[in-house]
Amino acid sequence: NESINIVFLGMAISDFCVNILSVWFTVTCSINESNPPNFPFEPLSFLVMTAVIPKFFFINSTCWLTALVAIMRCLCVVLPFKVGVLFTPRRTAVLTIVVFAFFVFLYSTAYFRNEFVLVFFPEINASLYIMVEYSKGAVIDDTVYYLGFVAMPMVNMFIVICCTLILVIKVKASVNWRNIAQSGKSFSMEKKSVPVTGRESVTKEGKLTKMVVTITSVFIACNMPNNLVIMARSFEPEFSERGKYQFIFIMIHDVMYILETVNSS
Repeated sequence: NESINIVFLGMAISDFCVNILSVWFTVTCSINESNPPNFPFEPLSFLVMTAVIPKFFFINSTCWLTALVAIMRCLCVVLPFKVGVLFTPRRTAVLTIVVFAFFVFLYSTAYFRNEFVLVFFPEINASLYIMVEYSKGAVIDDTVYYLGFVAMPMVNMFIVICCTLILVIKVKASVNWRNIAQSGKSFSMEKKSVPVTGRESVTKEGKLTKMVVTITSVFIACNMPNNLVIMARSFEPEFSERGKYQFIFIMIHDVMYILETVNSS
């Protein structure tokens, strides 16, 4: 309906921004690899602050808009007569805008946890601006950081999975009920030689079930690695772009880059 189309429009805009930032991410990666002379920033810090963090804005906005679609679809099955009242087009549009604004504000807190500091690198005999994290609690409460980067992505995944499972169960129950009803109808009308109808609707329900399962599988496959990396960083400080496990961290992020692009395509 119109309300879900509004959310889909928001997801399309968010995914478009993700793809644009993916291109910029590739450009900044080339800067990081080539390490051009007279570049005032340490390449990796420049990549994180201008490409990685902005992508968080739209990636997580897409995730929560996906959760909103899952909730709306779930309510369409569970409470079909109330979903139209709860999610009017105007309310849905406002809610979509609020989702964007909230997550842009929430994930922009990363800029308040870090700053660029001029550091001298003797190996290149030059001073570069490098990203340095403030001491914990100096600028922003760590609770906000872990809420936005740890708790909320996991809650988002939980909501999408639960709503989709409910939808799949309800759709399968509806398909089974139609099959039983059509079997009874076919038996009672066998003497009149009336063909069995309703097969088309059953086929549509089956296709809907497969579509929902596919969407859920793609969403989980593309977003779960990101959630696992965020949780790993919260438990192991050395699991970072400059820590002890730098190689594994960068390798996983390369895979996540591909998955994020697939999810937003």
